[in-house]
Amino acid sequence: TRVPPALERVRATLDDPAIGLALSAPAQKDQADTARFHVERARALTAEGKDRDAVSELRRAVYLAPYEDEPHLLLGRLYLRAGRVTEAIEEFTVAIWCRETAAARIALGSARVANGDREAARREFERALALSPDSAEARDWLKKIGGLAP
Repeated sequence: TRVPPALERVRATLDDPAIGLALSAPAQKDQADTARFHVERARALTAEGKDRDAVSELRRAVYLAPYEDEPHLLLGRLYLRAGRVTEAIEEFTVAIWCRETAAARIALGSARVANGDREAARREFERALALSPDSAEARDWLKKIGGLAP
């Protein structure tokens, strides 16, 4: 009983990277979908004024997807609104580390203003303008704090 060429069995074990990738891909997709669910839920709770519940939802999203910038950005905004400026700065910094955007730089700059550090805030708004030259919000912040827009 000879096996014809190219029809022999391929050895596959669970240690094979291709099999590991095939098995983990659905789990990662489910995890990302669950994180997105928590972010959307947090948005709805924020709109209802239920910030504590929204923070809990965002913490779950961060746990499931720590390298996504959006949950960190939203969490930072909630912290800033609650007067927890230091925690807001930390969350905005992580959001920028995940993905640098003008919105994240503006958020970090506004937190720095609330913390009394106008020079650091000016740098953040200028960086936001470098990322998005047509950002009216960054220009407005620069005018408010006395910085010069380039």
